Amino acid sequence: MVGVQEEGNRRVESERVTHALTFLSDPQREAIELASVGGYTQREVADLLDIPLGAAKTRIREGMIVLRDRLGVGS
Repeated sequence: MVGVQEEGNRRVESERVTHALTFLSDPQREAIELASVGGYTQREVADLLDIPLGAAKTRIREGMIVLRDRLGVGS
């Protein structure tokens, strides 16, 4: 059973992540959602988006840098 405080902390963290996602470009957000939420590999992301593998890697990497910076997570 999840305590009230823990649930509140989860909600706050979820809101922080949702807010941080607004700072991504649409291509970055799409690639990160496919990789992180969808569980696709970088190659699969590239194939799904019909872009070169290098472009998929760049979108994911640069998007993760934006999220890290916005969430105040160390590098």
